[in-house]
Amino acid sequence: MSRPDTRPATPGQLRFYLLDQQDGGAARTLVKRITAEGTADPGRLRDALRAVVTAHPALRTSLHLDPEGLRRRVHDPDAVDMVVQATADPDALVAAQSAELAAPFEHGGGPLCRIRALVGPRHTHCLIAVHHAVFDDDSTALLLSALTGAYADPATTGPAADDRDDDEPAPQADEERLRAFWRRYLEGCPQRTELPWTRSAAGRRKRTVVRDLPAALHDRLRHRARTTGASPFAHFLGAVAAVTAWYLDRDDVVLAVPVSGRGDGGDRRIDCLQNTVPVRVDLAGADTSTVVDRAVDALFDALDHAELPFEEILSGVRAVREPGRKPLAQILCTETVPVPAVEAGGLRWTIGETDTGEAEYDCCLALRHLPGGGMRLELVHREGALPPERARNTVDHVARLLERLTDDPVRPLAAVDLLGETEEAELAVLEGAPLDPDPRPVHELVLRHARTTPEATAVTDGDRTLSYAALERRSRAVARALTGRGVRPGDRVGICLPRGTDLVVAVLAVWRAGAVYVPLDPEYPADRLRFIVADTAPAVVLGDRALPGALRDAPGVLPLDMADAGAAVPRAAMRRRRTRTGARTSCTRPARPAGPRASWWDTPG
Repeated sequence: MSRPDTRPATPGQLRFYLLDQQDGGAARTLVKRITAEGTADPGRLRDALRAVVTAHPALRTSLHLDPEGLRRRVHDPDAVDMVVQATADPDALVAAQSAELAAPFEHGGGPLCRIRALVGPRHTHCLIAVHHAVFDDDSTALLLSALTGAYADPATTGPAADDRDDDEPAPQADEERLRAFWRRYLEGCPQRTELPWTRSAAGRRKRTVVRDLPAALHDRLRHRARTTGASPFAHFLGAVAAVTAWYLDRDDVVLAVPVSGRGDGGDRRIDCLQNTVPVRVDLAGADTSTVVDRAVDALFDALDHAELPFEEILSGVRAVREPGRKPLAQILCTETVPVPAVEAGGLRWTIGETDTGEAEYDCCLALRHLPGGGMRLELVHREGALPPERARNTVDHVARLLERLTDDPVRPLAAVDLLGETEEAELAVLEGAPLDPDPRPVHELVLRHARTTPEATAVTDGDRTLSYAALERRSRAVARALTGRGVRPGDRVGICLPRGTDLVVAVLAVWRAGAVYVPLDPEYPADRLRFIVADTAPAVVLGDRALPGALRDAPGVLPLDMADAGAAVPRAAMRRRRTRTGARTSCTRPARPAGPRASWWDTPG
């Protein structure tokens, strides 16, 4: 039976709850796997697991939306979904059980924790699924310590977890001090710090790129930590900031960093006590000897004021919010350390994480410390958010800059070469002998390829490709649709499409119609789109079914959906032409461009 009393949810729990409503919450289900080598006693293990959930109320907590707001409720231990199963082969069941546990939690019900223990004759797997709203990075080691302690000595559960509420709001004066700091710290900062080729990703399936750092490099990083006080993570943060600044061609970047809320580490509760803070790194005039110092100063300024919840930081600085994009800082930087094995109760216990295949951030760069003492760079991104080669290049560039930051020679950042052999070879081609440009328009060159190599690949966008024949055919259909809407040579045509094959088709179609195109980024704010349209007065705006309302409703704009434009255009439409004043005259063909474009139109499809 659940305890009747509830408390207001913490700001972090409210943030996770709202994110769950947006995307279903699978990315915030964490599945921990504790493996015990040796023969475990099923009854003793069940008692130990029950002791852990009894001692740590967060594992018995659920979130409920009531009329007064989001509240957290602590249940009795029996409410936790726990199954202890004896099996001859626990390894055979791990994958299926982990996948089942990785399902999103439903709020408004029972505790945000599920447990499956698979007890075998030689080893045991304890799979513990928890929601991120009640579990943070520090809780991983605490979970292993609590379970091994309870199993080794059933009479005790180790240090009792205090069921106090440390989430009381800060005094008004302290809160105002924190808000004032963040307003100063982030004043005038860029609202977007993301890899420039980041694309919107519909799903949350993740892709991972890893690179192990050479032994000499992680030895130098540890040596510099001892001699300068700058940790390997500070070097990593500085390298990520500098590489991102290089990509974006600016000196001011803001990165997201999760920080522990446990102070000196004395708080032994399993719970989510961490916060995320924006770290603003100013690299103006920096060189390889000062990048890390800049990162350290920025990081400690943020850490000293990390008590203010992330959502309140964003509200205080009026961060711009856009659908499908994290506000302010779109790159998350983290560090992980392995949890040492524990010998307890005659068993050897280790803990790891089961990969759920979901990514919460569009782009997360991590410095991972490996059990053997090595270090690894890892970039986790949502499938489709980054081109694979760009993701690999990013990890390589960060690794190379770490090498440069730990070298003795001091060099300006602009003088640091981060390109690999493949990139150098591509650059050499671009910097080769001057090419004799072909005087013909681009669309005529495409037509030539369509005639000579029709099945050759013309455009690639992830898994989608267009042959030259398909590109010519589709662009011709869209061009005819444009002229059917009254577009004449010299007119302007707006293009509001995401990067992809349709964008290439649209640009070629506009050129084939003899017009010029006006780029309208669909991610621009509505006011900016309206201003561009009012300033350029396009005859037609090419878009898709997600064309922003700011364009559909703009006066004088005639939207044309690419899906409709690609269809056959009725001859009656081809016989009308809109004059510049907006009137229509019938029984006239669209004016045909002079010169080479005439033969382009007469070319059979």
